[in-house]
Amino acid sequence: MPNKTYWCYKALCYSLLLVNKMKFFIAIRLAFIFLAGFTNLYAQGNEKSLIAKIEQAPGDSARIKALGKLANYYFENDERPRGDSVLGRQLQIAEASRNQNLMLWVLFKNPVNRFYDLNNSRQDKSRLQYALEYAKNNELNDYVSLAYCRISAYELAEGNMDKGLSIANLAITTSFASSNDSVKALCGLQLGYAYLLQGNALMAFKAFNNAYDLAVKKYNRLLVAEVYRAIAAMYKTLGQPGIAIDYIFRSMDIFENAGLRDEVAADYIALGKLYSYGVAKEYLLKAEKLADSLNNKSLKLEAQNILFSYMMTKEKPSLVLQFLQQHKELVKLYDRKGPYYTDWMYGEVYLYGRMPDSARYYFEKAAPFFDSVSSINQQKDFYDELANSYYESKAADIDKAIFYKEKSLQLSKQVSGLREIKTISYHLSDLYERKGDLVKALFYNRQYDLYKDSLALLSKDKDLALLEIGNETKRKQEAAQLLQEKRDRLHNLQYMVITISVLTAFVLLLFLGLFKLSKLTIQVLGFLSFISFFEFIIMLLDTYIHHITHGEPLKVWLIKIGLLSMLLPLHHYLEEKVIHYLLSKKLIEAKSFFYLRKVFTRYKKTSAVAAPAGENIPVPEKNILGS
Repeated sequence: MPNKTYWCYKALCYSLLLVNKMKFFIAIRLAFIFLAGFTNLYAQGNEKSLIAKIEQAPGDSARIKALGKLANYYFENDERPRGDSVLGRQLQIAEASRNQNLMLWVLFKNPVNRFYDLNNSRQDKSRLQYALEYAKNNELNDYVSLAYCRISAYELAEGNMDKGLSIANLAITTSFASSNDSVKALCGLQLGYAYLLQGNALMAFKAFNNAYDLAVKKYNRLLVAEVYRAIAAMYKTLGQPGIAIDYIFRSMDIFENAGLRDEVAADYIALGKLYSYGVAKEYLLKAEKLADSLNNKSLKLEAQNILFSYMMTKEKPSLVLQFLQQHKELVKLYDRKGPYYTDWMYGEVYLYGRMPDSARYYFEKAAPFFDSVSSINQQKDFYDELANSYYESKAADIDKAIFYKEKSLQLSKQVSGLREIKTISYHLSDLYERKGDLVKALFYNRQYDLYKDSLALLSKDKDLALLEIGNETKRKQEAAQLLQEKRDRLHNLQYMVITISVLTAFVLLLFLGLFKLSKLTIQVLGFLSFISFFEFIIMLLDTYIHHITHGEPLKVWLIKIGLLSMLLPLHHYLEEKVIHYLLSKKLIEAKSFFYLRKVFTRYKKTSAVAAPAGENIPVPEKNILGS
């Protein structure tokens, strides 16, 4: 029986034949069939190669890593059940190996674990709980803290804000027993995110600041970059995108210097979320191009998805649909999310393009699937948009619009979406007024005013939080400045002590050269004096070298090689000359010379005192007989 390759080849041949006959439309259609078949074969080939690597793996460690790559492949293609199944097999192999390092890698360090923070299936929660129990049973406090962090992130993603905050506090409390500052910093980050989602920006800022201090203390620049991202998220929530952008650029600089281009692409996406459409589009296209060059499908699709969301509200439906036609992988991603998701996307395109009747057609196709297969946030957004398609249509269906608006309102209350509650209440008040039910219209109008006032107070709270954050930042900067001044005074004092010590060593060396000492003693003293002097020079230059090279190891290494190649010969030359001079005993001779001059001078002074001026000193007569 002919396989898929045969049929793809046959489709291509027919397409070429039809081109020759100028039947362009059919030819292009068949060419698309060929390309789709080829893409499918390539994907299957990629999957088969990953499976082959698992079967050929020489040991448990290699097999577990190969399984992780296969799971990552399934997750990128949104085949979550198959990905979960592969990770289940991975965990079984790690358990059977009785190797704790493999177990920890599977439960905590596996790169695909990041998908578990975003995926909301029960199997994911049970896996997180399993990781927590494993860490507890083996008394691994660091990993217990990390497990609590991940469970907290899961609960926050599910909309359980209070539970997420409680578990984040448990994580930070558990981390106190650890000596690992990086773990404490990660727990601080999670606590900050939990406070931020609850609307407590000041407490979030304090938690992020503590995480920053711990990351700096640990000299962990990558963790510092993660803190910058968290602070950017905080300022974005407070309506300060300019400050948030500044922190994202700080994060990007660190990742660029570290050569982590995937993280740079992620920061491009973050900038795309912060800028307005024109600039955001440029950064999202940069992210897409970089992710494509790195073969990072998930980041590439994320950039395309955000750009598509922008275009829905800013461009005409024809341009948005053209964008979808040009990005087949994005459409496939929507298709894999479920039979409803693509229809929902098309409905949004027409709704924001002010074509509510066309939007309603696609929304109604998607509606039967939303109660059972989507999250609360997706449900509330969909039902609100479905209601809008009835609400904004020329032939408005008031009853259906009210039904779906109230459904969206209940879901919005579950996740504390104050802005959504305010907007939906306003729409319901208008809808009931159109229907003639003035009692309910008044009820929803009062609810609208209530949430409007609440949002106004929340806005004032944000302003107050920004003021408090500014004051907290100023206090911290002043404290840091005082600490820096104290550190500078201490360093200057130490430099002075070193300078005096080096000078004293040379003076002592010359002083000891006035005496007869052994050759070994003079050589040792000379060696210590000169090595202290030249190390002092290198120490003074070291800070300047790191400043001009920004700490890049290769540049520092090359400059120090050049510096030492000049200083080392000079060191040996001067040391040899000085020691040779000291050993030549010229200082001893000079000492003797100065000593004789001193004795002669003293003798002359004594003679002058014994014979005062003006007296004649008798000269003894010669003994003539004796002569």
